[in-house]
Amino acid sequence: MIYIVHGENLSYSRNIILNQQKKLRVSSRTELSVADITPAQIKDMCHSFDLFGEPPFIVLDISQASRMKLDGYVEAVTGIPEQTTLIIISDKELSQANAFIKNAAAIKAKVVLGIKKPSANIFKFVDMVYEKKREQAYKELRRLLEEDQDPFYLFSMLVFGLRNLSISKTESPLAAKMAPFIRSKAKKQAEGFSQESLKALYKEVYEMDKKMKTGGVSPDVAIPYTVEKIINV
Repeated sequence: MIYIVHGENLSYSRNIILNQQKKLRVSSRTELSVADITPAQIKDMCHSFDLFGEPPFIVLDISQASRMKLDGYVEAVTGIPEQTTLIIISDKELSQANAFIKNAAAIKAKVVLGIKKPSANIFKFVDMVYEKKREQAYKELRRLLEEDQDPFYLFSMLVFGLRNLSISKTESPLAAKMAPFIRSKAKKQAEGFSQESLKALYKEVYEMDKKMKTGGVSPDVAIPYTVEKIINV
């Protein structure tokens, strides 16, 4: 089955991935960026079952596709085994001109737009981190983990918070598109960071994201590490 999950609410998109993995009782998933894989490679992976006959569960991130031509990827995933789960994800809402959206019916994909709001607990966790309140942040983190929240989901929300702070700190035109409450909160939290420190955090987060997706570091380690990096800036 193919899913196209798009929209700026990454936390919602990540929850969809987690829920689908739990539903299918798949032990592991493979996360890929479209910039790092060819159509031929993704086709091979979608057709490759493991030694125990477990079908692949693949997350293909096309957020950085920009002006890449995706028609070859669409052709590559056409006719993949029904047992294979391929989730195509984007942190932006895709237009009707996008190759995957345009061919959703042809590749038998279910399209999901991430518009559902994250839970209040997630917001509280992120707020405590960016307000540099260590004890409260770890208290919320513990609660979220006890609720079996996906570490990738939690990490994406830290990225979400970092993005809001950066928009506010740099006085980006994107700030005008934020809800007044979120804009006000981000502005206040951004006072605890310099533009240089936010740039450094972006680099840290990017590197950690790569390591998590390639298995270089466990998500259970990545979350507290990232929290400490943010709080200690």
